[in-house]
Amino acid sequence: MGHQGHGRALVPIEEVDTLVPCMPGTCGCCGETLEGMDPTPERHQQVDIPEPKVLVTEYQIHRLTCSRCGQVTAGELPAGVSRSRFGPRTHGMVVLLTGQWLLSKRMAALLLEPGFRPGAEPWDDQRNGTADGRSLGSAGGRGS
Repeated sequence: MGHQGHGRALVPIEEVDTLVPCMPGTCGCCGETLEGMDPTPERHQQVDIPEPKVLVTEYQIHRLTCSRCGQVTAGELPAGVSRSRFGPRTHGMVVLLTGQWLLSKRMAALLLEPGFRPGAEPWDDQRNGTADGRSLGSAGGRGS
């Protein structure tokens, strides 16, 4: 009857994220209602990657006027936060996709697109963006 399949070991029950009991409601032969519990059910596990969710952090840079001299002074971004519209993990993913895996920028954008607004390309503000980090999008960005 063929050869025995090779599979991965099951994750311990304590580490399972979601448990779905698949209980039969009626007998497959006569239709009688079934009751009780199977003390040793067959275990089938499906591993999946969680749906990506973009994390958006807004930094509000306040400008305040000095009551003594009238000078307007702006707050500063925290150390380690660049003026780029995209964070270090997004830039790292673009480098991985275009550098290591040799995808075109267009293909990388298609892959990342579900998490970003249309026209927001991670490489635009790095090479062709405005001085304050706003993306030029398709108006001045590199498209391929």
